[in-house]
Amino acid sequence: MSIKKEKRFIEPLIYRFQSNKLYYPLKTSNIVGGRGVIDLILLLPSSIIGSGDTYHTIGKSIVKNIGETRVDLSSSSKVYPEEIEKIYAGAGDFVKNNRIIYMQVLRYAGEYDFNNDLLYDLSNLRPYAYKIVDDLGRYEDNLTLDELKDYLDYLKENKVIK
Repeated sequence: MSIKKEKRFIEPLIYRFQSNKLYYPLKTSNIVGGRGVIDLILLLPSSIIGSGDTYHTIGKSIVKNIGETRVDLSSSSKVYPEEIEKIYAGAGDFVKNNRIIYMQVLRYAGEYDFNNDLLYDLSNLRPYAYKIVDDLGRYEDNLTLDELKDYLDYLKENKVIK
């Protein structure tokens, strides 16, 4: 058996289960070795709120040597069951009972040398959109009216505003 040198892509995996933790198996990637990129497209009832602490926590928890690795998190966007169904048949049934669904991408780039699988506690997530702010303090993406409503509902429920 020979190992091919050209870049290759692995068919996406889809995990569906109820849990308060985000799980993705990474240690099996150690078998492949080398460097690469792993993109996780997340459909969650809330958004992972990005910050340097979030990236460091995720990165430090999965990578043996955090040296030249990168964990990036995209802005999140509210999505609806009918939109998800167009992308992946059957997914609409999976998410139809959730009032709030956000899609977000978590990307790891670096060595395939993991000490743990990705296991991230989702209990502290926020049920509103996370938007990346540029160097001038502007949002890279605008909030939709529905995303703004989710944010205001969250502030009311937590008695930040009346």
